[in-house]
Amino acid sequence: SSHGNLHNKTITHQELLQLSQTIHRRIQNEPLQYILGQWDFHLITLHVRRPCLCPRPETEELVEYVAGDIRRILSRLREGGDGRRVRVLDVGAGTGAIGIALASVFGGKDVEVVSIDVV
Repeated sequence: SSHGNLHNKTITHQELLQLSQTIHRRIQNEPLQYILGQWDFHLITLHVRRPCLCPRPETEELVEYVAGDIRRILSRLREGGDGRRVRVLDVGAGTGAIGIALASVFGGKDVEVVSIDVV
């Protein structure tokens, strides 16, 4: 096991300080996503920081639902001999997680994703 020698490890003062700070942040109810600085979302890993909203599992479900719709639209287009790309507009995108996730699923060949946020 790669963790076999951890019970013999002595942590440095700096590591102890970092652990203490991390525990304190969590005790203060800081989201784990902010503490880690990244979070897995759909098929990608996003960098997460304040004041951005943390990616939610419900939003991943939305990405799956929309991806299914896009697949159906692409299928109908291709059956009819139409080679156009599907365009997706994500308005009020915030972090852009939905657009980034959809772009990672389809790439740029078949789907164009535009995410905008009103500031």
